[in-house]
Amino acid sequence: MERTPDNEQQWQAAINLITRGLTSDTAVRHRASRRMGALVQSSKLTRDETRRIAIALWDEQHTVPEELPGNVALFDWAFLTFPEHNPGVAEERFRNKWLSGNVEPSDPNTIEINPSSVNGLNHNPKDVKSRLWQVGHAIRSLRENRQRLELSEAEKQHISGLLETWADATVPGQSLLDVTMFGDSYGYQVRAIAQILPTVIQEIGLTDPSLGEKVYQKMQQLNGSHIPVLELAPTIVKIVPTRLEDVVTMLRVGMTSDTKEYAESAASGILLWLSESSDAECSTLPPPDDLIREIGVAIAYRRGASLAGTLQGARWIFENGTEASKGMIRQLVEDGLGYLATELSYEQTQESVEDIPWLRLLCADLVVAMSKNGQDQHSVVAQWLEIAKEDPLPEVRNAVGEQLRPTTEIIGMKSIVQQETSDAGP
Repeated sequence: MERTPDNEQQWQAAINLITRGLTSDTAVRHRASRRMGALVQSSKLTRDETRRIAIALWDEQHTVPEELPGNVALFDWAFLTFPEHNPGVAEERFRNKWLSGNVEPSDPNTIEINPSSVNGLNHNPKDVKSRLWQVGHAIRSLRENRQRLELSEAEKQHISGLLETWADATVPGQSLLDVTMFGDSYGYQVRAIAQILPTVIQEIGLTDPSLGEKVYQKMQQLNGSHIPVLELAPTIVKIVPTRLEDVVTMLRVGMTSDTKEYAESAASGILLWLSESSDAECSTLPPPDDLIREIGVAIAYRRGASLAGTLQGARWIFENGTEASKGMIRQLVEDGLGYLATELSYEQTQESVEDIPWLRLLCADLVVAMSKNGQDQHSVVAQWLEIAKEDPLPEVRNAVGEQLRPTTEIIGMKSIVQQETSDAGP
């Protein structure tokens, strides 16, 4: 929401509520912290307002000496992107907790069962998975804010050791792969870090093929235990080029899988590969043409298991891809969008109810990218732009009236659109 003289009172009320909430009791502070992020990241606050929120966030009654603030609904890495009244303290404490060698981490076949633990990855520095997850998200979030977490050589060696510890650890038995009442499981944890490991590996500049081979073997073990981690594919290809054909085959099989987790993981792997190959710093060769075309095929045939991931992949191609890659999928995407205009209707769809608004949002973002790529006059693109403008959910309507948003932001909106659908009732 824009900050104007007409709504200044609303802004002041929101800032005061957040500030008071952060210095209140545990429950109120927890709720206030959930709402703080959007306010701080809006770039609409004055320097004094930002300072007030920083002081409240680091309130002494909720902050143990030498630790990051507690009683908040925030990941540890998030403190690196929020304002501080004593700049540098958050980074110092984050490094001490997650990057120092003062604790010998391992990869235990146990999980922390806690409804606020984010699958156990937010609170346990002794768990190598937690360390990799925290460091990876710190690197990524700072990059998105055009900052960097500068790593020393010792820290890079430490992270490389964490990666090797994780790769060497055995995959646990079925009991720990099952989901608990809070959604926690070893599989959930591994899927979470698989999506961030490429960022970690790129940052430390890993080139050791023997460690790369260990990561490949770990990926094979996990796939065999029904924990797909195909997001690691482009990283393995870069470090161990001899595994190219093996990795491409795994991605092809994953894209045609009827199992949603495998299909989504394969689509994410291809999208990461495309993204890395477009980054000059990564020195990664692009994926084979048939994998790029597979994104269009999945949309044309509306493969439910991989549809969300391939809609995001197609959007990335129309935003950032080469003319050749766009040409490989253009007709296939147009064909699929034509069918989806009917199949994703709120009245006629046979998709899972919670998936409808999410898929419609992804279609809307895809056609915006296509429109800005010169296809605004195509009948299917024009049709979807009109559909999105009339959608009952504001997130979908707003998609066709905004600048293109980063894919990471779109992914983060999934829970929002699903929650709004749930709140609306039948």
